[in-house]
Amino acid sequence: MTIAIDKNIPVPSTQGRPSRYPWRGMEVGDSFWAESTANNVLVNGHNWCKRNGKQMEFRTQEEFKEGKKGVRLWRCK
Repeated sequence: MTIAIDKNIPVPSTQGRPSRYPWRGMEVGDSFWAESTANNVLVNGHNWCKRNGKQMEFRTQEEFKEGKKGVRLWRCK
């Protein structure tokens, strides 16, 4: 059995599963709210930075939104 080799087939632009949080699109001063704990969001952010060779600094604050407890995270660096 011979398997043919295909050439010039573009590689899909996404790698792995999409991120739960919008790290890639965040600029300094941007924030988002998530129904989660500060620790979960921060760990996810630091792991994303490490995998993607980025350096970011974050600040968090617990907030209630529409009656749900969550955390707001800002990109500071």
